[in-house]
Amino acid sequence: MRFIKKGSEPAALRKFKAENKQTPEVLTYSALRADIRSDLYACMLAEQGKLCAYTMAPIGRGPADARRDFHIEHIQPRSRYPERQLDYDNLVLCAPGSENAGVEFGARRKSDADASDANFVSPLNASCETRLKFGVNGAVAPSDAGDQAASRTIDLLALNHPSLLDARRQALKAQGLGPSARKPISAAEAGRLAAAIMTADLRGEIAPYCVAVRQVAERFARQSKAHAARVKGAAGG
Repeated sequence: MRFIKKGSEPAALRKFKAENKQTPEVLTYSALRADIRSDLYACMLAEQGKLCAYTMAPIGRGPADARRDFHIEHIQPRSRYPERQLDYDNLVLCAPGSENAGVEFGARRKSDADASDANFVSPLNASCETRLKFGVNGAVAPSDAGDQAASRTIDLLALNHPSLLDARRQALKAQGLGPSARKPISAAEAGRLAAAIMTADLRGEIAPYCVAVRQVAERFARQSKAHAARVKGAAGG
């Protein structure tokens, strides 16, 4: 999971709230007009580097007229926290789009389950990038075995679903990491990759599954350097 730093509330949403301040019954998510939602989409795609907030799968990268492959997710669901349904700090974009309701992982699987700092690792909390540990085989586990919120998050979002495991393995392989990489990278290359993988390109797009790639690259670089130091030490001794 990648940390998402939320920016200012989009102007269209702010205006909608101001216009309906005296009629709170109108201040609902379902009442948002198409233009307001489009403004939200644009702002959140930029904030998220065009990655799903929960899975880091690529979103919003097709042609402008392509089917939308994401939806607005309420981290704290409307059914449990109606007072937060228009809180921009509670909104993220997640895959899949509205036409893929049967997807078995991510936001669709989470549905209206409760989510708080005590029981869920939110992508809006910087700790999300360290509390979930990705392996060279694509699997994810809590960095701390005793972190019950991290364990629940992985289970709740089904982050080890076969489709996600395969997608992360392919992302690692493409970067020369993992047992199936055709051309493994060096320790130095892994270090440079770890430093660069989280940066958006000129289109504002961040590499899919970037945190998984960074973690594996960092560990590979450290382990390779440690091994080289041991070999050098043994040769010198």
